[in-house]
Amino acid sequence: MNNFIAKNKSILLTAAIIILLAAGYSVYANYFQKEKLPVFQAVPGFEMNDIYGERVVFADVKKPKLVYFFYASCADACPISNHILKLVQEQLKEKHVFGKKVEMFSITIDPVRDTNKVLQEYAKQFGADKSGWKFLRTETPKEVRDVAKGFGVEVLNEGGDMLHSDVIFLLDADNHIRKYFLTDKNVDTIVKDTMSLL
Repeated sequence: MNNFIAKNKSILLTAAIIILLAAGYSVYANYFQKEKLPVFQAVPGFEMNDIYGERVVFADVKKPKLVYFFYASCADACPISNHILKLVQEQLKEKHVFGKKVEMFSITIDPVRDTNKVLQEYAKQFGADKSGWKFLRTETPKEVRDVAKGFGVEVLNEGGDMLHSDVIFLLDADNHIRKYFLTDKNVDTIVKDTMSLL
């Protein structure tokens, strides 16, 4: 009988050790071996004014950043993607990294119609907090087209409708593109991938 109890204790102890080792590896894999995002091309440096007149030198923003090209009169994709950025903003605030360690930029591709006043109202609709989410514009369409090309975005004006790629870009602190969010604009995924660059 004593041998039976001892044998079962040994089996239970071995099973407990295996379970603990498996749990420990799971924690290690999830928190210390996060899959690194690939490194794509570096974005050329540029400067723009935000809608409150502050000059933004993109190369000086030494932190992870999300970038989206849009225009305010867009009726389909742009408001959806900017709404997603609003939700991302809220989650980053909860994690206490918004503005301090991560910034977001929405850049208009239609600077003629998208004046500072128009964009200020537009930003308010999305609850944009200017401490970490800046709306930028150039003085001319050519300037913003040149900046967009650095991201691989082509901009076409078709009778007032601006055709462009609906992509949210994730960049690291050195301005390398690390991920393209196209149709997979899941808020939790965007936040997780952004946090992985901190």
